[in-house]
Amino acid sequence: MSIPLRLLIVEDTPGDAELLQHVLRHGGYKVACEVVDNASAMRAALERQEWDVITSDHRMPEFSAPLALALAKELRPGTPFIIVSGEIDLDLAVSLIKEGAQDYVQKQDLRRVVPAIERALKDAAALRQRESARVALEASEVRYRRLFEASRDAILIVNADTGQVIDANPSLMEMSGYPRFEYVGRKLWEINAFVDKDTSMTVFGELRHMGYARYENLQFRTREGRPLDVDLVSNVYPVGETRMIQANIRDVTGRRQAERLLEQVPNYDGLTGLPNRMLFHDRLAQAIRIAQREREEFSLLYLDLDHFEYLNAIASEDAGEAILKGAADRILKQVRQSDTVARIGDEQFAVILPKVATPQNAVTVAQKLINALLPELQAAGGEATGVPAGPSIGIAIFPTFAADQEALVRAADAAMYKAKERGQGFSFGTA
Repeated sequence: MSIPLRLLIVEDTPGDAELLQHVLRHGGYKVACEVVDNASAMRAALERQEWDVITSDHRMPEFSAPLALALAKELRPGTPFIIVSGEIDLDLAVSLIKEGAQDYVQKQDLRRVVPAIERALKDAAALRQRESARVALEASEVRYRRLFEASRDAILIVNADTGQVIDANPSLMEMSGYPRFEYVGRKLWEINAFVDKDTSMTVFGELRHMGYARYENLQFRTREGRPLDVDLVSNVYPVGETRMIQANIRDVTGRRQAERLLEQVPNYDGLTGLPNRMLFHDRLAQAIRIAQREREEFSLLYLDLDHFEYLNAIASEDAGEAILKGAADRILKQVRQSDTVARIGDEQFAVILPKVATPQNAVTVAQKLINALLPELQAAGGEATGVPAGPSIGIAIFPTFAADQEALVRAADAAMYKAKERGQGFSFGTA
């Protein structure tokens, strides 16, 4: 199959131009060409369209290879330029190649023109690829710089090998009150804004070895001495032969203050000491935010002590309270410290299980809770009265079953009541 070739021939001898086209067609090219022999005709041809290759005779009555090369560089600087001449001084040919010509071929040895054009086309393609990559890289750097400069988060760029700060964005200047020179050139643990130098060194050490570090409630101090609570998320990435750290620093002082105010409100159940419904919903909202940010899943369990009202009716008030306290203790013993157990109703509990993402793992926890609670409830009178005492558990997984807090609670609650109706111990909420 012939290779299409758009060829501009600068030549004053028609026979030589025809012979050049014949050699190229014989070499596998489908030539579409135009022949010019003066500057005005060449300029018009270059302005009219793009060419794959330009060939030029050295000396013509009204034109020359040096003039043609200068015109090509002016109008089509990326187009390969090859000198095809009967006679040319070697020093002049070398000079023209230094000026930008790709090659020269003598007319008496036109068999060299095909490989010369092949090389020129390959070199031109490689040059275009490099230029495209350079333009894309520059565009990427511009986009990153704009994001860096406009980010609402404060950002530090740090050399991962030395700990030296390379750059700091305007948000960091605004947040801290320190000018840029107070950061750039210093080691991460030498920055005055970081109160705890040991923690700064620990963060740097973790980044060097793990490539990622996250710290909450870091102590930060503005230039005026005002304390701030900040969260820091950092990761390591390569830039050529150098490893760099990007540390995003977010001021969470307002959020922390709001959380402290909330903690002053009675948030705990007076009987069991567990978080109450208000604190449960706050913890659930926080679990959802973290899961969304980290792109993780977690499980929510709703648990009801079946027929507790009957057990409470046949027992004393103290015995009923003892059943609820015992249930709370047993639930706590079956879960992790990072999990949240709350009392959300008279005989209802909720359990938030961060990073328990699969139905099988959630079932494992639910079964542990059932095994822990069932003997106590039966011993409290269930077997003697014939009441089928035991826990019913509804399971919902975020975001598989629901993508927001209200829907997640509904799914877990509905699953719990379905388990109660079926008497099956646990049931899953529907997506």
